[in-house]
Amino acid sequence: MGDGVIIGVFDSGIWPESESFNDKGLGSIPSRWKGFCQSGQNFDPATHCNKKLIGARYFIDGFLAAYGKPFNATELGDFLSVRDAYGHGTHCTSTAGGSFVNNVSLSGLALGTVRGGAPKARVAMYKVGWEGGVVSSADILKAFDEAIYDGVNVLSISLGNDLPLYPEFDKRDVIYYGSFHAVASGITVVCSAGNSGPGCWKSGGCGTLGHFCCS
Repeated sequence: MGDGVIIGVFDSGIWPESESFNDKGLGSIPSRWKGFCQSGQNFDPATHCNKKLIGARYFIDGFLAAYGKPFNATELGDFLSVRDAYGHGTHCTSTAGGSFVNNVSLSGLALGTVRGGAPKARVAMYKVGWEGGVVSSADILKAFDEAIYDGVNVLSISLGNDLPLYPEFDKRDVIYYGSFHAVASGITVVCSAGNSGPGCWKSGGCGTLGHFCCS
């Protein structure tokens, strides 16, 4: 069930009120955990983090450096915080480590219990996606560094380049670099092998912007 495991997620943020992140039946936060929850727009660590959602941070400096114009998160429908404006990060986090939620259905159909792959695992969100799914290579690499230091056991990363990738090593995709350091530190990295949705845009080298799509 993932008890004792900490899953870090790189994505568009998280909606902490989701019942998938309830901490019912969970014990104390693992003592090895060095991470924290970062305050921001519509996100208060004191009320939005618990024994399930134990980490919540956002990385935007690389995005702002490459954006090239004023960034008004509110006007763009985003939040200058770890809060998820698009749902992709919340969806991926609950899929990986969502808690048990009873009496769930789709418009009254298929009533049952929903859960993530590891419902007793703790989760930590590292928001790197902005303005509907724009990501910066620099922010991704910074998130890797911080997640490794924080003490995650698994990294779930559902973002990446469009297909096709180069046969052996695609230098456009910095996920490779960060993943190497994470695996070398004993962390399992689970990520999409590229994205080929209709909204994707091929990213450039380090420090440039690119879009990610649901994988």
